[in-house]
Amino acid sequence: MNRIDIPKFVKIGIIILLAFFLIAVIIILVGESKLFSKKKVTFDESFILHQPLVAPESPSIPDEYYLVRPKDYTWTQQDIDRWFSPPDQKLLDSLHTANDEIISDVLEAAP
Repeated sequence: MNRIDIPKFVKIGIIILLAFFLIAVIIILVGESKLFSKKKVTFDESFILHQPLVAPESPSIPDEYYLVRPKDYTWTQQDIDRWFSPPDQKLLDSLHTANDEIISDVLEAAP
């Protein structure tokens, strides 16, 4: 079995730590030196417009989209025929079953 030479291990550890410290100091000094610093870009205060400014087109809104509906508005028979479709019994039964499963899961998880 190999035996670890502790004084030699400590010396190597200290040398590695000093090397990392030296590298960190060099990186900080190089980063703050004026040799590698970026030059500031300056612009003229005058702005020359070569073409007229064009505003972007606004998005179009479909005709059947209501931004605001009056409060006293009631659906007409035409609105009902267009927007409402009565659910069939099969759909209602599947919804009832799904809801019963969720309720059962919640009640089983309750203490």
